Amino acid sequence: MRRAPQTRSRRGQAELQGTQPSTAPLTVASLGMRVRLIRADQDRDRQLADLIASCETLRAQWELLFRRIIDCLDDDDRKGRGRNDSSSQSNS
Repeated sequence: MRRAPQTRSRRGQAELQGTQPSTAPLTVASLGMRVRLIRADQDRDRQLADLIASCETLRAQWELLFRRIIDCLDDDDRKGRGRNDSSSQSNS
């Protein structure tokens, strides 16, 4: 949807504000916007949904890989600290 230029007068806006309760949710009509409805393209929508799902799968895979990298580096760090601790104990 595209926003069309607003052509509402100040009087129309004042009337709208006076009749609308402050807790009512804003809608396209209450904001005075013009819209042009277009037909839904179900094939395009399905493709878009599939792409979004693929991106989510890819994100999950990246997260898993990064966790494995961090775990691997943590293991190396623990092993390195273990070597330093044992070598410092043997020097004492």
